[in-house]
Amino acid sequence: MVVFDRKGKFVRSWGKEFKGGAHGLHIRKEGREEFLYLCDTKRALVVKTTLKGEPVLTLGYPKESPMYKLDADGKPATKYSPTNLAVGPNGDIYVGDGYGSSFINQYNAKGDFIRTFGGKGKGEGQLDSPHGIWLDSRGKEPLLLIADRTNRRLQYFTLDGKHHHFSGVGDVKLPCHLDTHKDLLLIPDLEAR
Repeated sequence: MVVFDRKGKFVRSWGKEFKGGAHGLHIRKEGREEFLYLCDTKRALVVKTTLKGEPVLTLGYPKESPMYKLDADGKPATKYSPTNLAVGPNGDIYVGDGYGSSFINQYNAKGDFIRTFGGKGKGEGQLDSPHGIWLDSRGKEPLLLIADRTNRRLQYFTLDGKHHHFSGVGDVKLPCHLDTHKDLLLIPDLEAR
């Protein structure tokens, strides 16, 4: 992580432990302080830090989930590689296992496991490389919007992990992530239309 001031002058850098795995990044204000949430595909971690890089919370392999197995030696037996995350209005953390087993793992703000949903497939509620994940609060109720990359679509879920609806079918090719500018939804896509 490299930090510059408003004029572009170098301030500090940190995070050499993320080398080769830094992937998802989310910044969130909580109370009076801002925190960074980082996905590390190489170490298979999600780390919440202060803006100076001090770790506050680390989420590793979701061994509490029935969808993720351990082998006889207690080592991960199900592929897990988080690509991005979203944080709900109540602080729940939703982690997209985009380079692993295509699940979404939900934790509370303290890092306690809540549930796993999604999983590899093409049907409603199934995903194939949930690469980007974003909280869409533009409607009546907040929804999770997933860049379901290999399925070439966007998929909405309720905050308790239920399929809500599809979007972008035929309009996106390989969506990576999501964000908004005013009322516009912005989607980086790896393949031109």
